[in-house]
Amino acid sequence: MHTLTRRIVMACAAIAMIMGSLSANAITLYGFARNYATPGFVTIDTDNPASATRIASDIIPIAGAIKDSTLYIMSFDDDFNTQLYSVDITTGATTLIGTKPEGVGFPNDMSFNYVDNKMYFICNSENENVSTSMLGAIDLTTGALSTVIADLGFYARAMTIGVDGTMYYMTRDGVLCSYNLTSHESTTIGNTGIKPRQTFGSLGMDRNNGMLYWASETSTSYVNHLYRVDPTNAATTDLGVIGSGNNGEGFWTVGLDAPYVMADLTAPQRVANLTATANPQGALSVVLNWTNPTLMMNGETLESIDKVKITRGSEQVGEVLNAVPGNASTFTDVVPAAGTYRYHVQACNAAGTGADQFVDVYVGTDVLAAPANATATLDMTRLCSTVVTWNAPTTGAHGGYAPTQNVTYNVMRNGETLATGLTSCTYTDSNIATLARYTYQIVAVNSAGAGEAAETNFLVNGPARNINPTMTADFNGEAEALLWTPLDANTDGYTFEWHRYSMLGRNFYIYQAHPSYYALDWLVSPPLKFVEGHEYEITVSAANTLQPYPERFNVYSMIGYTTAAAMPLSDEVEINHPNELRDYTFTITAEEDGNGVENEEFVSFIGVQCCSNYGMQMLLVGDVRIVDKTPAATLRGDVNGDGEVDVRDITALIDVIMNSITNNQRADVNGDSEIDVRDITALIDIIMNA
Repeated sequence: MHTLTRRIVMACAAIAMIMGSLSANAITLYGFARNYATPGFVTIDTDNPASATRIASDIIPIAGAIKDSTLYIMSFDDDFNTQLYSVDITTGATTLIGTKPEGVGFPNDMSFNYVDNKMYFICNSENENVSTSMLGAIDLTTGALSTVIADLGFYARAMTIGVDGTMYYMTRDGVLCSYNLTSHESTTIGNTGIKPRQTFGSLGMDRNNGMLYWASETSTSYVNHLYRVDPTNAATTDLGVIGSGNNGEGFWTVGLDAPYVMADLTAPQRVANLTATANPQGALSVVLNWTNPTLMMNGETLESIDKVKITRGSEQVGEVLNAVPGNASTFTDVVPAAGTYRYHVQACNAAGTGADQFVDVYVGTDVLAAPANATATLDMTRLCSTVVTWNAPTTGAHGGYAPTQNVTYNVMRNGETLATGLTSCTYTDSNIATLARYTYQIVAVNSAGAGEAAETNFLVNGPARNINPTMTADFNGEAEALLWTPLDANTDGYTFEWHRYSMLGRNFYIYQAHPSYYALDWLVSPPLKFVEGHEYEITVSAANTLQPYPERFNVYSMIGYTTAAAMPLSDEVEINHPNELRDYTFTITAEEDGNGVENEEFVSFIGVQCCSNYGMQMLLVGDVRIVDKTPAATLRGDVNGDGEVDVRDITALIDVIMNSITNNQRADVNGDSEIDVRDITALIDIIMNA
């Protein structure tokens, strides 16, 4: 027998690619066929993809991309080591660069970024559902893979990077999106209307005109098509099947890409140290500074510079005519309105315009960045109340000059405005009427307008749930699952997640084991209403997923959504019955507080804690059930004695009150030893929260 301790609580401009005309002129694309029967180097004429040719190879490719005029292909050997090859696109000859043990996943697609001179790739993240992608980098001298962003927060089936560093990716539903590698912001461009099969594909680009090309199977066939995709609106043209014959399926093409030459070999290289400094007081002017190049594209000495061309967006706004190789230069521009601008700076000589270097800058008065440390916490002084706090922002949302005088704040809850014009960095949301999961958004407003929104953690709050006589939390349903709160107590990034487990055909709260840290993770109930002195049974339905990897858990009473002062209600339980849900029941008693009031109600929280060893597999929690075993609690509310508490009991209770029957214990719903209209209100509350 354990004791339940009483707890009483209460812009597209910054990330879009600057392009010239989007002509649909035919070009030659290159890639590698993945078909196991017909792998090899592929050459594709975009005017006639069916005429694609193949040079046979024993490489089984998984991803690839072109840098300049060399195709790089990733593969793997019989021991699942990753291998990097270079491919001569004039002959199809392949050269092994390096073999490395697989460590961060197999690339799904690749692309070279001409801004930072790195080869990037995407692969599945470590997410259990494989529902998000990881961004990695490839060392083109050794073939080594490394992690850049462990979890992008979205799933990309294919990707490529434009000359300005913008990444484009295709979702599993055929939606084209862009991703800013600097700000880590993703933007939906549009739906191509083509849903790819869950097989290999590739996104490439003609960087001379900015047009995207996509090799993919459709969701309704095994046929591999080449599509041309407009990166501004995702408008898509089916150019045809890649390759004829091959049983009509075409070539499963990875590494789809086109050669790209940044500038004439005797034109200047990029300028260096390019900076853009906006007027610090919000005026509409910006100063550009840079160091002129000293070399031509071929690496030889640059003797002279005819001019340096400055372009704002797609409009040339000036030239520097006295630039000297290796010297510093400057240029001042005045913009027409506040906003984010991209400046391109290119040195020119007799051979032509050199390689592009660009910089983004916000000019003018800026709105404020999102407030920092936005947090929602339970108000410990009263029920159904949330305290929202945040820190005042001090910088502009776009890095520009942002006045911080006379700032006010707007507060929203789940997107609905609660308050405007606040002057302090705190807000109390009182009298929350419905038990639900809430998040709060805070926006700072200055003289330039409303800034970026900060969002708090989610918080489950509202009237405490009754246990009269039972409460069941079945995690197969989303509505119930969202009333429970996962806590990552050891902050290792692994915690309970709610999703479907296909082997058992239903949803669970699932803890995925960390490979090197012991679990210290909690699944916490919404506020629950207990009665002093009553006996309760708490049943947890749980299973592990793989033999011989046992999982361990125990049950706690908690003060809100914090592990501070949490008290165990059970001894630790170890389970080892893979994919077989079993019930674990613990009997507890709600402690009397000694003030002499019988059947006094109070609010507490129940937490299921996973405490498994590291390196295990998954703990499944199917449901949590609580039963009030005290007879009086079972009887109260069941006025008509039919074993159920429902609207029929309201009629029976009215009859009891009208006939002044005072000895019916079941009719004393609120437990105050009197039978009156207050019991009707209590009974309605029980029925509504059943």
